[in-house]
Order: sequence, then structure tokens, then C-alpha cells
Amino acid sequence: MKNKLKAINKVFIEWNPIEVDNSSVIDEYETYSNKILQNGNDIIGLVMCLEDILINDVGLNYNPLILEQKKEVVYYAYKMYLVIISSVTD
Repeated sequence: MKNKLKAINKVFIEWNPIEVDNSSVIDEYETYSNKILQNGNDIIGLVMCLEDILINDVGLNYNPLILEQKKEVVYYAYKMYLVIISSVTD
């Protein structure tokens, strides 16, 4: 599980939706990786979880009705889903 958390965090760092600087990016997204892992049963659940993080935890002006924003969230939810279902082990 620890390796999956690290892999999810790497996806967050690649995405960097809140555009934090490189020195604090690792710690910033680590707090959300557990939440992602707990909601990773399917893509829809992950998309909803990421949207919740963006809106309620981070406070971004995210609008799921804006296609470009939605596509970005779905893309990274899929990448995180692949991590969750992979055979990465501790």
C-alpha cells in the first residue's frame, strides 16, 4: 500500500493542479493520496473524489461543466486508477 501511495503522489506531482512550487509539492499532495486510494474502486468514484479535493479541500474554482477542466480531471483519475489496480506492492 505504501508504494501505491507514493505512485499516486507522483501522479499528483505530475498534474500539480494547484501549481505549488517544486520544493513543497511533495508534501502538499501527500495529504490527498490516502483519500484517492480509499476511493479508487472505479473511475467515476475517483473523478468525484478528485473534484471534491479540488473544490472542497483545495478551494479551486473548478467547474465540472467546463469540458477542458473535466477532461483533465478524468485523465488524471484514470492514471491514478491504473496505479491502484496495478500489481505495485510494498
